[in-house]
Amino acid sequence: MEDRRTAIAILLCMFLFMFWFEWVMAPYKNRPPAVSSASPTPAPADTSKLPPPPPAVATGKAPPAPAAPAQSASSLLPSSNDILQAPSIRVTTSKVELTLSSLGARLTSYKLKDYPAELGKTELLDLVAVRNGAPYPLGVYVAEHSDVAVTYELSASPQPSAEGEIALSAGQEALLSFKGTLPNGSVIRKEIRFSGDSYLFSVDAIVDASLGQPWIEWSHHDAALNGNVRINHNYVTLLSNNKVNLKELTALTKEDVLLSPQQWIAFGDKYFAAALVAPSAAQPSGIIKLDNTYLTRMQGFSSAKGLLVYAGPKEQAALIRAGHQLERSVDLGWFAFVAHPLLDLLRLFNKWFGNYGLAIVLLTLVIKTAFLPLTRTSFRSMRAMQALQPEMKALRERIQDQNQLNKETMALYKKHGVNPMGGCLPMLIQFPVFLGLYNALNYSIELRHAEFALWVNDLSSPERLELFGMGVPVMILLMGLTMLIQQITTPSAADPQQKKIMLLLPLILVVSFIIFPFPSGLVLYMFVNNLISIVQQVQMKSDSARNAWAMTLAGSAVIFSACYAITLL
Repeated sequence: MEDRRTAIAILLCMFLFMFWFEWVMAPYKNRPPAVSSASPTPAPADTSKLPPPPPAVATGKAPPAPAAPAQSASSLLPSSNDILQAPSIRVTTSKVELTLSSLGARLTSYKLKDYPAELGKTELLDLVAVRNGAPYPLGVYVAEHSDVAVTYELSASPQPSAEGEIALSAGQEALLSFKGTLPNGSVIRKEIRFSGDSYLFSVDAIVDASLGQPWIEWSHHDAALNGNVRINHNYVTLLSNNKVNLKELTALTKEDVLLSPQQWIAFGDKYFAAALVAPSAAQPSGIIKLDNTYLTRMQGFSSAKGLLVYAGPKEQAALIRAGHQLERSVDLGWFAFVAHPLLDLLRLFNKWFGNYGLAIVLLTLVIKTAFLPLTRTSFRSMRAMQALQPEMKALRERIQDQNQLNKETMALYKKHGVNPMGGCLPMLIQFPVFLGLYNALNYSIELRHAEFALWVNDLSSPERLELFGMGVPVMILLMGLTMLIQQITTPSAADPQQKKIMLLLPLILVVSFIIFPFPSGLVLYMFVNNLISIVQQVQMKSDSARNAWAMTLAGSAVIFSACYAITLL
């Protein structure tokens, strides 16, 4: 009984942890208040009053962040329209399509060629998201000056075409040299170097050394507040002591600023990131919040020795190629050491079958097969506990003293060779693997817009089958049904009342999954996990280990074949 209660408690804690993480930590509470249709559309922010960075205390190790441009008529920020209408240059590589305006030498678009913005659409995802007159990325601040209103002259190698475009293939590089004059008359040069096959590029800001060291800025608009609230936006900072610090946007206030040497500072969501990277020693870095716009800044150098910028997907291979430990920006939780090998297996299986849904199915079956010995141990222990229930009941009726009852109970366990923890210890051993797989599936960019079969066309999003104008979560309902069957086939030492309560758990989970939808890739994993668990439990009522392996392999073959057949429809 105690073993069963412990196992139930562990299971409930596991699901409570998952729901707490999804509900509280995910930015559901970041939804903006509904705007009445009668309400006037708010006017764009007055960019001439853009708040400067909060001043920092000079420590001698990290100089204070520079102030924003002085608020005078000569330094008013240009409008977005001014920047977009100024002469520009377009650079196309195998990875990105980007545009730089000559006004401020800032990025006005940075589109990822391999990643559409929305499922089924041709428009590419643009990492330049500017709203309400906020500054465009790659701004330079030095002392009290900014290059936001500087009109630059451009020289480029190779020479752009007559249409103002440079096309780079793999192995080629382009150097864009911008030259302008700051409001105080000082010359500023901004040199940006792109590679034809990388998301990593360099930015050098060269100014008069007497002005101090320049700061390079990347700006972001928190689209999660207006779009997909399931995609967590957060800051990930690799500190100079080689530790990763993640700061959620919900914990960042307007007065908040980080000012300390960083190896890199990145703004990102589950799938994409823009990081300012110090090429060698850690550099002072800052985070500034302006309503729903966030600015990340890193201090550069007054000579031709700039910073690196990574702007692209959180895809492990791309991050590793970029170097500087950027792969650590992918947060897979406490059990990342398990999640990463599982992701590698997932990618391998996808190479074999060309379908990440089938890869999830196969990975789930492989894991369940590998854990069959532990599953059998747990099953036998629970069945032995179930067989002892009549004697346990007789002991409780005969002995009233709790201490004496505990002694007699332990003696009964010893007599029949039953380990009271034998049912839950195998579960605890498997827990890190299953939680690691949960994180791997939840944060894997490979599942973004990845199709499985039939109506499941995006494994990173909740699935719904449109029936009579309603979205029906078919896979969630099937998951709940298989979980109910699994509960029925699992040996239980609980009393009838507790069994009824446990049978409500599948219903509770189904309702929770509908209210707070999980990605369909995770639901597919849980559904297949339930199916093969039912097959194993039905067979394990016999004592033949050979039959358990045979039934598991046969059941896995049938499940995978059925899923493969579905993908052909």
